[in-house]
Amino acid sequence: MNQVILCGTAESSPVLSHQNYGRSFYRFTFCVARLSGTYDHVQVLASYPLCAAVHVGDTLRIEGEIRSYNDREAAHNRLKIHIWAHSITPSKEMHSNTVMLRGTLCKSAVYRRTPFGREIADMMLCVARQYHSNIQGRFDYLPCIAWGSVARFCAELNEGSEIELIGRIQSRAYVKVLDGVPSDCMAYEISIASICFPEKDEEKLLE
Repeated sequence: MNQVILCGTAESSPVLSHQNYGRSFYRFTFCVARLSGTYDHVQVLASYPLCAAVHVGDTLRIEGEIRSYNDREAAHNRLKIHIWAHSITPSKEMHSNTVMLRGTLCKSAVYRRTPFGREIADMMLCVARQYHSNIQGRFDYLPCIAWGSVARFCAELNEGSEIELIGRIQSRAYVKVLDGVPSDCMAYEISIASICFPEKDEEKLLE
C-alpha cells in the first residue's frame, strides 16, 4: 500500500522532467499548509496532459503515491523523494496532507531523545511498487519519523518488521557543506501519526 492525498497550492508551473517511451513527464512544486501555520513544499511528478492545466496559485487535490530514487548524477549519491500523481483536480478544500503506507523496515528503528527531552524514532521503510503489469521487484525507500508514544512503540521494531502507517509527508530545509561550500538542501520524510502491524489489530496513536 502506498497512497498519498494532498490538498494545497501549486507553487511553480510544470517544467519538463523527462521523456519515457514517447511520454512526457513534468515536475512542479506543491505547497501544503500545516496546522502550525508553516508549510511543506513537495515535488510532484505527473504525466502530460495530466498537469497541462496546472498554473501557479491553483488550489488542487492530488492523489498518487510517494516515489524515491537515487540521484546518481549528483556530486554525492542522494535519495530523492517526490509525489507520483495519479490524478490532479481543482479543489476548494482546506489544505490537507495524508499518507498511507505498508512496507518492511530496512533496519531496526533508531530511538533517541532530543536535547529538550522529546522522544523520537527514525526508520527507513521499504515499500513495494504496485503495477498493473507483471513488473516486479521495484521498491521505494522512504524515511519515516515518529514522536512521543509512537516513537516509544517503534523503538521495539527490528529489521524486517512489516508495518502499516498513517501520517503526512513533510519537508525540511537545511544547509549542507560540501568541500567547504554551503548549499541549500531540502529533505523529505513521513511523519507518523499512527502505526500498526498488518497481521494484528494493534495500533498506537501519536500523543
